[in-house]
Amino acid sequence: MTTFFEAIQNRRPYESVTAEAVVSKERLLDVLEHVVTYVPTPFNVQSSKLLVLLGEQHRQFWSDASKNKEMSKNDILEQVAHHKAGFGTVLFFEDQQAIADAKKQQPKKLDYFSSWSDHSSGMLQLTAWNALQVEGFGANLYHYPLLTRLEDKEKWEVPEWWELKAQLPFGKPSGSPIEINEVESEKILRIYGKK
Repeated sequence: MTTFFEAIQNRRPYESVTAEAVVSKERLLDVLEHVVTYVPTPFNVQSSKLLVLLGEQHRQFWSDASKNKEMSKNDILEQVAHHKAGFGTVLFFEDQQAIADAKKQQPKKLDYFSSWSDHSSGMLQLTAWNALQVEGFGANLYHYPLLTRLEDKEKWEVPEWWELKAQLPFGKPSGSPIEINEVESEKILRIYGKK
């Protein structure tokens, strides 16, 4: 069994993945349900929402993405082809209506909810990415400007008040992961009161 620290240490970004399953769809959905159940949200708002696209739905999403002007302008269409070749994609949203409602219920914390929502979404993204990798999938996290138009959201039955934060395409790893540079902890971690 992989420990938490091993999962964090061994997680790597994979751009090249295939459409082969490494676990059953049932196991995949169990893992993602576990993730959304236990990742915390501020004041239990549950503003984070996931949309999981598998098979043809996944391929259609990335086909649509390749037609997006922002994507072609940013010269990332080659990456889109890699994403489309995978098994599925997890889309991470933040429910802006839930955040607005929480602000009304907690007016003294009004100024914090938007950033807390982003923090919670980031925790969910990292947890899902690690969980998929522990199951044997390769994945990589992206923050493309997709599903910004209402008509695009309607195609996937996404409420207009859900804001897309990230995409996590995944599949069976094909080739080596992208190398990451490990930073010396002393450069980013300061400790006072150690003695």
